Amino acid sequence: ESILTRMGEIFKEMYQDYNAELREFSGESDHVHLLVEISPSVRISDLVRTLKSVSSGKIRQEFSQQIRHYLWGKRFWTRSYCVISVGDGAPTQVIEKYIQKQKCPTNN
Repeated sequence: ESILTRMGEIFKEMYQDYNAELREFSGESDHVHLLVEISPSVRISDLVRTLKSVSSGKIRQEFSQQIRHYLWGKRFWTRSYCVISVGDGAPTQVIEKYIQKQKCPTNN
């Protein structure tokens, strides 16, 4: 729980640099869900790469003992990710509800 909580804080801080908003966040032991509102001018691959790089470094530094059994080999994150684009209205609300129902420190 403390790792996920800290990860959410890190993501929120980082999104400010991209003029983006973290609308929903949750996670489990092997993945996280993010609903992010970003400008069309932001390259998603750059954003994801930066999120993974910065969060990995901070989480490794702050929780080194706790994360050892969660690593993918020596990596905190896998190389893969999934991005789904949604518009305003019902699709966004469906995604928000889905993320809210996932295990998360703030949703338990």
